[in-house]
Amino acid sequence: MKQLTASEILCVSKLLQIESADLSVLQVTLPFVSDKEFKELIKTSVKNSEARINGLRQFISDNDVMVAGGVQ
Repeated sequence: MKQLTASEILCVSKLLQIESADLSVLQVTLPFVSDKEFKELIKTSVKNSEARINGLRQFISDNDVMVAGGVQ
């Protein structure tokens, strides 16, 4: 297993923070959307975002990465 550099760890941390923030915005927005197609698009985006977060978490776990801010 390759040791991650400090910049790679920072990048993974930031990606996780961005994905988490985006997911929060999507989830908060969903109840206020009335258009059926737009609502489905947001639901799909939520699922995709959750999958990316889970992928990042798995990467963090597999590589024993300590993420800044403790977000895992």
